[in-house]
Amino acid sequence: MRNLAIGLTLMTTTLLGGCGGEPEWVGVYEQCKANVESQSEQIKNSVAGAQDEQSRAMAESMGNTAINMARTACEMIRTSCEKDEDSPACRAYVEQGRQK
Repeated sequence: MRNLAIGLTLMTTTLLGGCGGEPEWVGVYEQCKANVESQSEQIKNSVAGAQDEQSRAMAESMGNTAINMARTACEMIRTSCEKDEDSPACRAYVEQGRQK
């Protein structure tokens, strides 16, 4: 269960890590998706290590919720930036991606 908590924390802190791209937001979006997939694998491994069925079910549910939220966050980047690359939301995503 501790590994699941660590995995969820890592996922939320690394979600928007990004590298450059043309346009720049695309790199942030792609890095977000890659981070989600990496964290998804870590969570799956943590769930597999749960000691009993109840713990496993709870960890799986929490992990699925976290993964879905993270995927939604990535899609928010894409949606905001496709709509208007100069919007405050898109610029904030790109700036946060630069800081990672």
